[in-house]
Amino acid sequence: MDKKSLREQIINKRTGFDSNYVKNISKRIFGTIKKMDIYQKSDVIMIYVSFMNEINTHDFIIDALKEGKTVITPICNNENKTLILAKTFEFPKGFKKTKYGILEIPKTKAVVVDIKDIDLIITPGLAFTWSGKRLGYGGGFYDRLLSEKRSDTSTVCPAYKEFVLNDLPTDEHDVGVDYLVTDEEIIKC
Repeated sequence: MDKKSLREQIINKRTGFDSNYVKNISKRIFGTIKKMDIYQKSDVIMIYVSFMNEINTHDFIIDALKEGKTVITPICNNENKTLILAKTFEFPKGFKKTKYGILEIPKTKAVVVDIKDIDLIITPGLAFTWSGKRLGYGGGFYDRLLSEKRSDTSTVCPAYKEFVLNDLPTDEHDVGVDYLVTDEEIIKC
C-alpha cells in the first residue's frame, strides 16, 4: 500500500475513535512518558499540539508548564514547510486555531527557540514501525525538524497500539524516532 492510501485508511479509522477512548489512552500514554528518565531529565521539551483525534497533548502541555518545564510548541510555516519553534508560556490562552484546525501561537507573538536548545521532542504521527519508522501527514515538517536536532535530543512518539505496524512505505528523507509509547508499553527503537 502506498503512503497516501495508508494515511487515508488510518485517518478514517482514527476519526472513528470514541472521545473517551482517546482521552483514556492519552492519559495513560502521557502518564508513562512523565515517568521516563528522558522526560524527567529534560528541561526544554518540544511537543505537538494535538488535533483530529491524535493522542491528546493538551493536558500534558499544561502539566509540563506547571512542573516548570520549558515547553516549545510548533508553528507551521507553510511557505517552506518548516516548523517555527515557539516558547509556550501558558496554554491554551493566546493560541489561535489555524485554517487546518491546529492551535498555534500567532507568528507575530512567537518567542522563537532554536532546535539545538531542545532536550526532548514529542512528535505526532499516523503510524509507526517497531523500529521507529514514522508515517506523518505528508508535508515533511517533522522530517526536516528531526534532521536538525542535536544528536543527544531524544524523540518520543505517543502512539495508538493499533497503528504500530510491522512495516511502512518510507522514503530516503524520512526520519525515524527513538521511542514509541503506547498505552501498554514503551518501545525503544
